[in-house]
Amino acid sequence: IIAIIQVNWQGDYQVNLWAIIPLVSAVIFAALLILVLQQARRRADRVFAVFLFASTVWDVFTFMLVFNPSASSHYLIFWNGLVYTALPWVAVSYYHFIRAYNNKPGGMG
Repeated sequence: IIAIIQVNWQGDYQVNLWAIIPLVSAVIFAALLILVLQQARRRADRVFAVFLFASTVWDVFTFMLVFNPSASSHYLIFWNGLVYTALPWVAVSYYHFIRAYNNKPGGMG
């Protein structure tokens, strides 16, 4: 949380509220992941754990992208690329979780 609060040249504190959202979301996803992994017995539980892990990674990448918007363009492009790389992983893992939850075999259709 220290990284979210920035001090400007006048000594005033500025809070980047846009960075708090993905940070809190990542912490919640990570806590759920720990709970699910402790009780993962069925296929749906294991696939849900993969979805939670992908969502946690995506939110951490998003946090790193938005917590310092005045960073260099190379820094922002790097984290933006990771966000866009993680997004399909979240979508595919969500699709497989829905199929596993409905007791359907993996694959398309």
